[in-house]
Amino acid sequence: MAIETPPYVGATGILNSVLKKIIEAQPPTRFTQDFLTTKLGFKKGSGNAIIPFLKRLGFLGSDGIPTELYNKFRNSSKAGIAMAQGMKMGYSELYTRNEYWHDLDKKELEGLIIEATGTAKNSSTRKQITGTIDVLKQYA
Repeated sequence: MAIETPPYVGATGILNSVLKKIIEAQPPTRFTQDFLTTKLGFKKGSGNAIIPFLKRLGFLGSDGIPTELYNKFRNSSKAGIAMAQGMKMGYSELYTRNEYWHDLDKKELEGLIIEATGTAKNSSTRKQITGTIDVLKQYA
């Protein structure tokens, strides 16, 4: 049975840049498109998927307010732990299927994503999910 599509962004380069800027910038009262554009310097439209993505990882509440996990991620000594916790939240179905999925090689991970989501092997969505996970692993 396929699940809800795991969180992903189409532009993984932007995701990596946003994560770096989150670490550097003072946290906002609410993480909005205006914050993304004005304070973090991303053009309107380029980061549209970032806010919903951060919500699915538990970095932002449903109201856009940064969570404790967001703040923990900004602490260099706890950033890896925070990202691992966010991945556990956002990719819970993958953990249900294989509690060590984060240690799988690329081919095995792709197979698990195909199995979990029902996407086609050559699906752009599957490629974007895999690319997003690759970025997140750099921080975890």
